[in-house]
Amino acid sequence: MKVVGTINNNSVVYALDSGASISVVAYKIVKTFNFKINPTNIQVKVADNTINDAIGETDTLRICIGNSIIYQKILIIDLDDNDVLLGLDWFLKSGATLTPVEKCFRSKIMDEDWPLNDKEPNLNIEPATSLDAMEYKLFRKALGSLCDLFAYSIKDLKVCTMGKHTIKPIRLQS
Repeated sequence: MKVVGTINNNSVVYALDSGASISVVAYKIVKTFNFKINPTNIQVKVADNTINDAIGETDTLRICIGNSIIYQKILIIDLDDNDVLLGLDWFLKSGATLTPVEKCFRSKIMDEDWPLNDKEPNLNIEPATSLDAMEYKLFRKALGSLCDLFAYSIKDLKVCTMGKHTIKPIRLQS
């Protein structure tokens, strides 16, 4: 699965691969964005089972997909078909999940993604960047699948139709 994001505020296409144990960035991207190359002795086994020496390792980079921001170092290798491949190390650090059966990518929802205002009962969530028609349709579909997870107030809670669950409201203290 591929998603658009930024790396140190530069636009890239990320390939999400939960089968890869580590994340790698294409050497061409490192050169284009002038990232520092630190020496490393690490070897990488790629999809065709060949083992290659990593060219190096980056300094800590800012990896941003939507509102999810993770800081980590990435190995540098020659990649022809991807800018950056995010592997299991990134999934574990970000808390993101990839569900192939549902063809779905989920990222942790952070507080700033859901700005609540007591005076406005309706949430208005829009994408941070412009999307083409298909991307916008998928964005709205993803939001629709999340709407059952949150309630603006206790009055919005209804009987669970998915099973026998009891919803117990909690009171947060400041």
